[in-house]
Amino acid sequence: MQVSTERFGPVEINPEEIYDFPLGIIGFPEYHKYGIVRDPKLLPFTWLQSFEEPRLCFFVVEPFSLFPDYEIEVKLDGVLRRDVGDPENLIVLCICTIAQDFRDSTANLLAPLIVNRAKQVGYQVVMEESRYHTRHRLFAPPPESEPKSAGESGIQTSSAG
Repeated sequence: MQVSTERFGPVEINPEEIYDFPLGIIGFPEYHKYGIVRDPKLLPFTWLQSFEEPRLCFFVVEPFSLFPDYEIEVKLDGVLRRDVGDPENLIVLCICTIAQDFRDSTANLLAPLIVNRAKQVGYQVVMEESRYHTRHRLFAPPPESEPKSAGESGIQTSSAG
């Protein structure tokens, strides 16, 4: 199925990767239909593109690929239990915030998107009493290096004379 996007222009999205988010996504409750846009150069990251708003696109990742110890604890009640259901059909995505320096980018591990591939429906859930937060670094910061002396720092000094 083709969708018009601001970022990518017209793109073809696999019909099996089009999902309805009945409650929307936090901050965007009015938009419900999204599709996955893949770019092999960006894997494991993908884009979650809105069908209703060409400018709305989220950079997402399946968190287990970067955070193997990530655990999700959510209550599945009512409609959520019905729609999410069987764990075999679920994928989990986390919305990422891209920093100017990509190494400083973060993932929202507190409020993952839980998607049932078979039913093509998804929900963003906020985990209560969680050790995770909304800005979990995607990459470990570089190791602290020893302080450089003034001559090594790249700072040049001159004296008027």
